[in-house]
Amino acid sequence: MNGKPELSNYILKKISLEKKISDSKNFLFAYNYFILDDYSNFHKHLNLIKSKNYETLQKTCHLKLYKGLVHQSPVKDEKSCQKIIENTSLFLKTLNFLRLTDNDSIQKIIDKESRDVETVQEAKTILKSSIFSGNEDFILDYITLLPKKIFKYSSIRELLGIIFFRLRDFNKTEKLIRPVDTVNAKNILGNIELEKGNIDIAYGYFLEAYKKDHTSLNAIKKLIPLSWKLGKFELLSKLIKIYEKDSENKSLISSASLLKQRKYKESLRALDIKNKVQNINPPLINVLLKLALNFHLDRTTDTIKLSKQACKRNNPIACDILYYTHELKTVTKLKKVTSDIHETVEIDIKGLQSEIETVPLKEVRLVDQKDIEELDDQVQFKQSLKK
Repeated sequence: MNGKPELSNYILKKISLEKKISDSKNFLFAYNYFILDDYSNFHKHLNLIKSKNYETLQKTCHLKLYKGLVHQSPVKDEKSCQKIIENTSLFLKTLNFLRLTDNDSIQKIIDKESRDVETVQEAKTILKSSIFSGNEDFILDYITLLPKKIFKYSSIRELLGIIFFRLRDFNKTEKLIRPVDTVNAKNILGNIELEKGNIDIAYGYFLEAYKKDHTSLNAIKKLIPLSWKLGKFELLSKLIKIYEKDSENKSLISSASLLKQRKYKESLRALDIKNKVQNINPPLINVLLKLALNFHLDRTTDTIKLSKQACKRNNPIACDILYYTHELKTVTKLKKVTSDIHETVEIDIKGLQSEIETVPLKEVRLVDQKDIEELDDQVQFKQSLKK
């Protein structure tokens, strides 16, 4: 279930259908389908749970609450679940008020509960509640009320680090997070380095987070663009397979990655040309990628065909390739051209801002106005004689 709900469901289907475990099994199915956004199966398995004991009802209400929160929708069995939520944990109460967009009630809970914190778990619940509800600024006044002994715990330092990061106090964030060796801590440090513009250091932190947990979407989402920018294309290919569920995007990014590695034939195969490019109106990015690949593979006919498509859609580079391929007859000759195709013109901001001296154009009179008037008079005279 830790990042692989499909595998979890596969194993659950192999488990015996004994009545003793059927409710637990259906609850786990419902949980997995919630993660997979498959709400038809989510409701199906929740409805199969027969037990009416308090613990089971509490679990199912929690799941219904999460779904209501994600979709901003009413909770099924609202009244019965409401009673359970009122007697449950502070965190779930906060989530329920968040679903109902009742921030005043959330702040009242934080205010009340922060004054009587004794355990690490209670402190974590309050800090999480403030983070999930967007009350990072509000919780600042209450942090000093927390027992000093809890600040040595990694989980507390991590949550405080998230709060100060969101408030953009990076110095405090780093002091709190740096000694912590968790996935979230590495991701936060990576984000701080990104804010500073240190992409190499940021890449290192996100890579550490990914190595600790291959399912960390925070790390993967940041590593994909950074791997592209830093030329780490082998890692990029692995990350795309994990993250990109959309087959078209997946083939497109995989193809672009292979192109950067100069694996042109493999890149062309990864693009899935038959389905994605050879249609009536393919996306311009697909056409340009296929154009680049055929250009590198010295396929003149396909290069001309694709550059014509892209040029019609106002892509200037494609228009240049089309023109010069026609002129030089083959792609091979064009690739050997070392001089600039266009004359380079240096333009800087000062040049654009400075006034240009205008010189009036000299008028060259090809025919004098008086001659035109005389001709006009003659024409009118001849016309009057005819009458």
